[in-house]
Amino acid sequence: MDIESLADSLGNQPVQVGPTPFRFENMWLQHPNFKESFGSWWRESQGDGWEGHKFMRKLQFLKAKLKEWNKNSSGDLIERKKSILLDIANFDSMEQEGGLSPELLIHRALRKGELEELILREEIHWRQKARVKWVKEGDCNSKFFHKVSNGRRNRKFIKVLENERGLVLDYSESIKEEILRYFEKLYASPSGESWRVERVDWSPISRESASRLESPFTEEEISKAIFQMDREKAPGPDGFTIAVFQDCWDVIKEDLVRVFDEFHRSRIINQALMHPS
Repeated sequence: MDIESLADSLGNQPVQVGPTPFRFENMWLQHPNFKESFGSWWRESQGDGWEGHKFMRKLQFLKAKLKEWNKNSSGDLIERKKSILLDIANFDSMEQEGGLSPELLIHRALRKGELEELILREEIHWRQKARVKWVKEGDCNSKFFHKVSNGRRNRKFIKVLENERGLVLDYSESIKEEILRYFEKLYASPSGESWRVERVDWSPISRESASRLESPFTEEEISKAIFQMDREKAPGPDGFTIAVFQDCWDVIKEDLVRVFDEFHRSRIINQALMHPS
């Protein structure tokens, strides 16, 4: 559903669309120069201070670089796909009319390879937006994912909302204000005495278990946790999917291990990691 049809469905009331947040595209990982560029940008970003702050600043630096790189390297997939299909069709016509030279046969094969790569990247893009996990890459065309993605987006859009007083709101600004009020009230500090836990029998753990829990994080257990995560999950607050950390683990691991070492020493969770901007 586009912006115009959304406006029509809401009785032509103005639809407020905020800035588009950064979202890492897993299809970028298929680009032959991506990992080399990623490593170069990661090393380029330097800074002082807490390890958590430095790590998040690197991610912020990467966002700007990725947006620029995407415009220059990826371009419009649809237009590139049309261009390649046109070239292949021309080669096929030439072959039917009089055959192709060995050089043109090689050129056609290269264009077909480019087409296969674009189709895979397009499918990964829509698979990520649709968050369909039971179809493997290469098993389905992008039309299926496109429909699923649009369906998810339409279901998430709130057209009408009934508040706690029973008043039905159908104007976008009123709906937004009511949602803000509801969650501000929900997460406000409670008045009076807070809850307490009583009569709970806490079972003690052995000294060996306690020592193991308090030991520093190792690169092996951090890596194991990263690679056990689902790479198809939605991006976190920073906009990056777990797939980029898995595929570029050799680049980021030293910095990430330092973040965990710092946490183990200080016993403080860095706020930069909790509230990425």
